[in-house]
This record gives sequence, C-alpha cells and structure tokens, in this order.
Amino acid sequence: MISYVNLRKTGTGWEFENEAALEDFVWANLTQIFGLTPLKRQHTVKGQFCDILALGENKQLVVLELKNVEDRYVVQQLTRYYHALREEMPFNEEVDYEQPIGLIAIAPSFHRDNFTDRKYNHLSVQFLQFQIFADGEKFYLQLKDVDSNKVWQVEISYQERESNYDNIPGPPRALLNLLSKFSDADSQLLLRMRQKILTFDKRMQEEVESGSISYGKGKSKPCAEIMGKKSTYRKNLIIPRLILWLPISPDLNKINSFNRIGRMIISSKSFPRNSFLSHIDQYSYVAYKPKESRSHSANQYWSIEQYIRLYLGTEEDVYPPLGDIDCINFLVELALTEWLKRL
Repeated sequence: MISYVNLRKTGTGWEFENEAALEDFVWANLTQIFGLTPLKRQHTVKGQFCDILALGENKQLVVLELKNVEDRYVVQQLTRYYHALREEMPFNEEVDYEQPIGLIAIAPSFHRDNFTDRKYNHLSVQFLQFQIFADGEKFYLQLKDVDSNKVWQVEISYQERESNYDNIPGPPRALLNLLSKFSDADSQLLLRMRQKILTFDKRMQEEVESGSISYGKGKSKPCAEIMGKKSTYRKNLIIPRLILWLPISPDLNKINSFNRIGRMIISSKSFPRNSFLSHIDQYSYVAYKPKESRSHSANQYWSIEQYIRLYLGTEEDVYPPLGDIDCINFLVELALTEWLKRL
C-alpha cells in the first residue's frame, strides 16, 4: 500500500487532493484491488495519454482512466485509447492482443451522457464509482461497479488537508482594479475561474505583473493569465482577456496531432452588453500568440468548436454536441490538467 495519500475535507465529505493523488493510490493498489499487474502509467500512444495500463489474467491488457470529478467524455477518451493501442500494439511481448482490451473508467459519479455514449458504443466499458469514507480514525476507498453492484474496498493511509476553497487569499488589489473595468458578468466569471485555478493544486501561484495577473509555478510553468486590452473600435472600453496555456496542433485540420503547449487567447465572437468572456461558446475563438511575438495578429487560431473537436479527436457531426459544453470550464480544466503534467 502507498505510504500516504493527500486527502482534503470538503463540505460533503472527503476527496483526493487532485487527480494525481487518485492515480498514485490506484497504481499502488492495482493488485490488491483488482488483481492486476501494473504495466505503465501515463503511457503516450499516438498522442494519447493513458492514465494506467495493467495486465490481467493470461496477459490481457487493461486500460484504466481515472477522474477525480465527473467527466462527460470519458467513454470517448477510452475509445481513442483503444484505437491507438490496437494500431500501435505496445508491450507486445507482455500483452496478448488476441484477447479483448479491458476498458475501465473510475470516477466519483457518472453523467447520464456517459451511459448514453456507452450504450451506443460497441466496446465494453466498465464504470466504477468511488467514494472515500471514514470509519473511526481510518479511511477507505470504496469502488462499486455501477452495473453489477460489486464492491471493492481498500484502506487509505492518508494525510489530511483542509479544503482550499475557504483558504485562498482574497483577490489582489491589481486584479480588483482590473475587474472594475469589465462587465459584472465577466468579472464574476473571472473570479470563479480564479478560484478553480487556485484550488486545483497547492503549488499553484498567483503573481501580479505589469498589466496582468498570472497563474502557474514560476516563469517556466505558466498555466493562465488575466489581463485587459484596449478596444480598437470603442474608446475607453477595456476588453477582458483570459489566456490559457493549452495543447497546440501544428495541423489545423488533423485530429490527434497536439504535441506542444502554447499561449492561447480566448476570444468571443459577439459582445452583447460589453460582456465578452461570459458569452464564450462554440462559435468563439482560441488564438495562439506567444508573449514574445511582436505581431498584432495571432500565429494560429481556431474556432472553439474546431479546437475542441480536434482535441477530442472527433470530426464534424460526431457526438458530443458542442453546444452542450461549458467552453470556458472545458478549456480551463484542460489547461490545469496539462499544467499538472509539466510539473
């Protein structure tokens, strides 16, 4: 069993401090929980990152995708992993690819869309719902198969961490001054995104720079930036800018080709009542523009619909309908996930 796992107390119970802590624990206890043999963590195959690869009976390959929060697209992720693994067939000396590849999604809850996606997918995907509960002074991870109701349970050796939501510092004066120039809707959205970013990981730092507030770990590990830009068309109008460090594809039309991280500006297509970021949708844009670039134009740009479909590896008219996605949340969570990988 792993020596210690970071947990934090929330208003409703306990949770892993982040997805990495969940992965650490499952990896260390694969044999005890599932009877699986660990093979590889964070394995890259054709641009995909598989959380955990393991071996089952008779050299069967098993893929585990872990989510510390509910995720509507976990079935699509596992489908892409399956396709990439079938094409590349890594570890072919250890794995018998004549056997079906086991696909397991582990999450605290599953969205109704997960069940719809699975219903119309010819692959077999196992859903395991987890919760952390206390019994006296001991803590346990409980996993339940949502179809068979089979339950696994293992003790957690933990380090208690209080929830960060009440402990993050108030916004710096420079940020408050900047927010006062934006609409109420945009200001409130940016404050919510700030909370999401600062509570994601204890190593996340907030730094006030000239004209902007940045988030990350030092200069070499940026994650996000909030700043304002004077409007070219309307005098005295300051446009809010949310900048995220996101995966970049060198080919605007090729799926699964994201191979580096770049500074991306999130831009709205329409500006009702001077609200910019609060009206981001699939028709808005993400634009790649390095900070050192002297050009006024972006080096590359995508509509958010095009970008998300490229990232998810889906073509047009393929599920999921992007109109159902909270685009800002999706992009911020993607930036946080990619930032964690670079630490």
